[in-house]
Amino acid sequence: MILLLLAGLLVVPLILVVLYGGFRAGRRSSAEPWACGYGYSPQMAVSASNFAQPMRAAFRALYLLRPLAQAPLDAIALSSKKARGVISNIGPILERMVSRPARLVVEYLADHIQKLQMGDIRVYCLYIVLTLAILLIVAFR
Repeated sequence: MILLLLAGLLVVPLILVVLYGGFRAGRRSSAEPWACGYGYSPQMAVSASNFAQPMRAAFRALYLLRPLAQAPLDAIALSSKKARGVISNIGPILERMVSRPARLVVEYLADHIQKLQMGDIRVYCLYIVLTLAILLIVAFR
């Protein structure tokens, strides 16, 4: 009985598919979209031009200002491109004159501070006594 029921689970859907139209999908949309009760025409379709036309008419003055505003913006873009070129040429000079010496000084100081930190307990005690002495001198001055 279980074997027959399991076989039926496999066979019944196939029979229903064959009876009700095969493996092709049915029509899912109607030919004409909803037109709010008006007679549909192709000009009513939603497209970029149907949306942009009223916007273009409403903002015609702003669209006419664009060529006037574009010339100064192009000049600014050109000067910005030139400035970026100059800055990219200055970068290696600044690296050589500022960054490299600063890095060398920091590395030198780090090496000496590292040597100070590698001391033993007697040196640390000396640091503490010197620090206390300096603080007492400053406090009672």
